[in-house]
Amino acid sequence: MDHLKKTRQLLIMKLFSEKKHHEYKNAALRFIQNYPDDAFGWKFSAIADFFLGEYQEAQKQILRAINLNKKDADSITVLGNILRHQGRIKEALECYERALEINKDQSAALNGKGLCLIDFKRSEESMEEAVKCFQRGLEINPNQAELYYNMGVAYAYLGRLDEAMNAHLQAIRLDPESHAAHNNLGLVLQDIGRLDEALTEFDQAIHLTHKKQVCYYSNKLFALNYHPDKSAEEIFSAYQEFDRLFGLPYHHQWRPHPNDPDPERRLRIGYISGDFRAHSTCYFLEPLLANHDHSQFEIFAYVNNVALDAQSWRYRELVDRWVPIAALDDAAAAERIRADRIDILIDLAGHTAGNRLGIFARRPAPV
Repeated sequence: MDHLKKTRQLLIMKLFSEKKHHEYKNAALRFIQNYPDDAFGWKFSAIADFFLGEYQEAQKQILRAINLNKKDADSITVLGNILRHQGRIKEALECYERALEINKDQSAALNGKGLCLIDFKRSEESMEEAVKCFQRGLEINPNQAELYYNMGVAYAYLGRLDEAMNAHLQAIRLDPESHAAHNNLGLVLQDIGRLDEALTEFDQAIHLTHKKQVCYYSNKLFALNYHPDKSAEEIFSAYQEFDRLFGLPYHHQWRPHPNDPDPERRLRIGYISGDFRAHSTCYFLEPLLANHDHSQFEIFAYVNNVALDAQSWRYRELVDRWVPIAALDDAAAAERIRADRIDILIDLAGHTAGNRLGIFARRPAPV
């Protein structure tokens, strides 16, 4: 390898380690111009696009890298990450398994596989398998905080809360700035009733992300609702702060709705949930959907869960339109709902996991 090429690769890797995504994206593009047949540039260009949220472009770039080097477990793992963030969990899982066939010690692929097992199957068996993936990853790379907090998530699903707490504490020990680890620790503390400590962890997660992570605020509000010593005024004030940060900024985007004003037509009702699956919501949601009068109402299910089960198919038979939105961001999902000319849009999640309150902030339906 010539000296200049090696120098350029080292610069890209340095910028990558410093998380300067725009800078190493530009450096990778320059590398591609000089070495178009080297997978290295395509791979790091794809990684930059992935971290910048440009998943479609990232996928194109990483496929170029894989085409040039079909045995690169790193590139196949990156493709898995891109697919998983688009909600394409089954395809992502296949990528991670292929990467592990090439290199059984690929800790990033083990981490991705574990996350897919959490997202895709949600059974006790798959959670146990996910834990094994994270444990194996930590044997290879014991200083990776992400593996610890993901393992903590799997332990929490299994109800093994002491182990979940220890895993998150290990993640924080390795990376005190990990907002995800602080948030996940807060969820475990909430589950065991230590609400003051949980709120402290949620506030720390919010502080570390400079108030940008809406899910951490949702977790805080959810915990406040169950705190026996907080007044209604104090809780309401926290909700007002949430609206100020995540609702009001979208009011200027509100537009008139093009819905047909004919009072004789069927109303279109949309339900948004991440729990169109086996979940406690089925006890009130299934009877509601089963008893809608379809001569008067056209029912849309906007599905935010990527894992489907037998209950999902029961729901699908009860609605007129089944619309997956897990792979759409809030703005794109809101535009889809507006295009569907929904008259009444109903949230089924509140501040629980998988909520899409950002869609409602954009007011894609009149009601």
